[in-house]
Amino acid sequence: LTQGACRPREGDWWIDVSIEVNSVVESCLAWRTDSHYHITKAACNLEEHVAQRITIPGSGSYARDLVSHMPAVSGCRIETSSRSRGPFQVAYLQAYTTDKSLTYRHDSGHHARFTTALEALTGKASSFVDSLYDLYNNAAETTSSLARLEVRVPLAQAALVLLDINEDLFHHSLISIPREVW
Repeated sequence: LTQGACRPREGDWWIDVSIEVNSVVESCLAWRTDSHYHITKAACNLEEHVAQRITIPGSGSYARDLVSHMPAVSGCRIETSSRSRGPFQVAYLQAYTTDKSLTYRHDSGHHARFTTALEALTGKASSFVDSLYDLYNNAAETTSSLARLEVRVPLAQAALVLLDINEDLFHHSLISIPREVW
């Protein structure tokens, strides 16, 4: 290593900063698809035309993550270019919910609970399905999903980003569904 190779320089270190929103009535929260532009504009402090450009379907940097196959309800992921990072230099933005946290399990290359086709065909999957059913039944009584807004910024911007977002934006950007229904 050259001398100074291990000393961090400004901009070399990135950190994810997030806001987590919960429901005071313990319902499940999810992002409205039509709010992505507004969330991105506020979180990154972008000009309108920039926020519009990076949140339109077909933009190479924008992806929607549908919730329960509902097009009007989705989180999003945005990888910004150097021209669309805004004053906080946001390299990545993600709006998502925690509804999958109950079933998330990194195991054998999978990111959720899983069973194989062979197990299903030989009758060995029934205990898996039963345990999944019990998990969701219990969740309806005890677990609410939260909404998270996360940005990746240079370390120097970590204490500045996501501070000036108006609370009303969250009220207009999220839907609330009773957890028994969810």
